[in-house]
Amino acid sequence: MARRCPRPDAIGEFMSAATDLRALFARRNFALYTLGNASGLLAQWMFKTTIAWLAWELTHKSVWVGLAVTAEMVPTVLVGLYAGVVADRADMRNLLMRIQFSTVCIYSALALLAMQGALNIPLLLSLMAVNGVVVGFAQPASQAAITGLADNAELGTAISLNSILFNLARFAGPAIAGGLIAVFGGAVSLVATACFAGVFFLMLMAVRFNVLPRLSSDGSIWSKIAEGMRQVFVEPTVAFVFMLYATAAFLIRPISELLPELADRVLDGGAETLALLSSAMGLGAIIAGFANMIGGMRMQVPLAVWGTLLAVLGALVLALTQNTAVAFIGAVLFGGALAAGGVASQTVLQLGSPAHLRGRVMSLHGIIFRVGPALGAVTLGGLGDTLDLQQSLLIGIAAMLLVWVLLMKRRIAAHG
Repeated sequence: MARRCPRPDAIGEFMSAATDLRALFARRNFALYTLGNASGLLAQWMFKTTIAWLAWELTHKSVWVGLAVTAEMVPTVLVGLYAGVVADRADMRNLLMRIQFSTVCIYSALALLAMQGALNIPLLLSLMAVNGVVVGFAQPASQAAITGLADNAELGTAISLNSILFNLARFAGPAIAGGLIAVFGGAVSLVATACFAGVFFLMLMAVRFNVLPRLSSDGSIWSKIAEGMRQVFVEPTVAFVFMLYATAAFLIRPISELLPELADRVLDGGAETLALLSSAMGLGAIIAGFANMIGGMRMQVPLAVWGTLLAVLGALVLALTQNTAVAFIGAVLFGGALAAGGVASQTVLQLGSPAHLRGRVMSLHGIIFRVGPALGAVTLGGLGDTLDLQQSLLIGIAAMLLVWVLLMKRRIAAHG
């Protein structure tokens, strides 16, 4: 199908994105995968909400809610780099089907235990750890899978669409799970979650991926991992975007993890204020998804650069204001700018890497996405206990701004 040359105006970019979407959904495999993925993403967010509730219901202690999250995150990080090698080496369809089948089994096991009243904290944490291993393999595989369904010219649109679906699920999943928990209880919510995950598995049975170059089985696992990590720094633009993304993940993205304290101690609100700020960030992220899609491939690096700077501005608003309405605006800007930069970095990393390296490159991207905010939240939260939350956030914001300036100076110098 012939593609029109992109026009420089906004209307032309919008029409180009619309053309990409029509072309993508005209392909049966992409349409089926996207429908299934939307159901799978909804299941992920329902699962997060339901597990948090069950951990609280079983113990009535916040520490166990945090430990349930940690029990999943640690195995995800530990297997992440190896999972990237597997994503580059294995048949994509078979790998994704095994991952999704395992997910359905874990969700179903938790649902069965909860329905029988046999679920306890040790079992919950154990199954969360097993799920963490599955998530560790799912993350690079699902991100690399898009390249088996879309041409390079349409990849930016496909990734932006996935970001929009992710953030819509972030809204809808907790809402559906919360309603089911309120009316029927956590066990029924887990049953529904397993059903949504099962839809993705059924769709994968019908999907056929394009033939992609696969990684050979020669050489050690460690050499393959090292090859993927080196790839990030081979091309200067890819390295530049990755460094922006990684530093933002550690220095300013943790603000989203510290929203409960910000809503309570700074804005003097409660759960309603937290829900408002979380929704504002999600709204900004959805808007950003459309911006990435319309911007096209040539706008991804600018979106990474200026998205990071706008995220700094949004973070500054959140750190300084004590007015809820102003904080809402800051949260929309912060969430949208972070999402725009994140989607842009993912697009640049995928297009800047050969097909047989994308799993390993995206596994590193996924580890930064999970570990950066967690470590940053511990660091900034610890500073907040010593100083106060606003001062600790300002330290992270100032450090991010300094890194942004230094990276920009280096990039400008490199380009003459």
